[in-house]
Amino acid sequence: SRDWSSDVCSSDLNEFRGLIGGDFFEPHEEAPIIAWRGACKYYSPEFRPAFELECQAMARVRDEIGFKNVHFEFPFVRTTDELIKIQEICKENGIERGKDGLMHCLMCEVTSNVLLADDFAPLVDYISIGSNDLQMASIMCSRDDALVQHLNNEDKCLRKMISMAIKSYHSHGLKISLCGDKPSFDFEFFKFLV
Repeated sequence: SRDWSSDVCSSDLNEFRGLIGGDFFEPHEEAPIIAWRGACKYYSPEFRPAFELECQAMARVRDEIGFKNVHFEFPFVRTTDELIKIQEICKENGIERGKDGLMHCLMCEVTSNVLLADDFAPLVDYISIGSNDLQMASIMCSRDDALVQHLNNEDKCLRKMISMAIKSYHSHGLKISLCGDKPSFDFEFFKFLV
C-alpha cells in the first residue's frame, strides 16, 4: 500500500467573513491580500479563538479519527517570531510539531521567507512555494486588482526568488513543493522548474 500524505492549510484570507458569525472574527478590509492574513491573524486577540478551533479540529483529525498522514501548513508568515508564536498556540492545542510525526510546513510566499530561509528552515519540516503570492510580493503587485494584472506577466523576479528558495531550503535538507497554477499553462515556466 502507498503511504499517502496530505497537508491542511490553516485559514488565510477572509474565509470566515461570509459565514454566519464570521464577521465576529474577520473585519472588512480594503486590501486583504496584503493586510491581516496568515500568521499575524492567528495570534491576534481578535482571531486567536478561531485559530485555536482550527488547531483542535486538526488534533481531532489526527488523534481521534487517526489520519496521522495529515500535516499542518502555515500561509503568509512574515517573520520567524510569528512562526514561533503560532507554533506555541499549536502546541497548546494538541498539534505540536513532531508529536506522532506531525510536520509543520511553511508556505514560502513572502520575500522574507526567501531572504531569511536560513532562519526559517530549522523551524519547519518542509516548504511549499506559493508562486502566486510570491509573484505578488516580488514586484508588489496585487493579484486581485484588475488594474495591475498586466504586470503579473513579469516572472524574471519570481524565477530568481524560486531558485533562491529551492537552493536555500534544500541546503537544510527540506523537501519543497510548489503551489500555483503557472506551471500548468506556461510550458517555459514548467521547464524552468524542472
